[in-house]
Amino acid sequence: AVWNSDCDLILLDVLIKQRESGLQTSNGNFHTSAWTEAEKALAKTEMLTGGAPKTVSGCQNRWATLKKDYASVKRLKEMSGFGWDDTAKTVTAPNEVWDKLLELGKWKSKGFPLFDNMADLVDGTYATGTN
Repeated sequence: AVWNSDCDLILLDVLIKQRESGLQTSNGNFHTSAWTEAEKALAKTEMLTGGAPKTVSGCQNRWATLKKDYASVKRLKEMSGFGWDDTAKTVTAPNEVWDKLLELGKWKSKGFPLFDNMADLVDGTYATGTN
């Protein structure tokens, strides 16, 4: 399946509604019926994005990718030397700070517009490995 920002927003909107209905688990995942709703909401989006239809497992995989991206951006945002442009949803820092962090460098010029939605769904629900 091919995902774009519109598909990501649809997925997160569904997951927020499913959480409000009590279908998010204590570890930040979701019950099967929540993923079925996500699949239904994303039906036919492949006509716009190309690729295969978005399935339950595809939605789960995309969620895992979004959680990983969110954790990276959040980590950068909280590091010394970094700032946050709330309008562009972009981590900011001088070049010399970025040069030290090649692993997370993709976020230097790439925004993460899903940050607020991801914070709402993820914070406090999964292990980060920092403790």
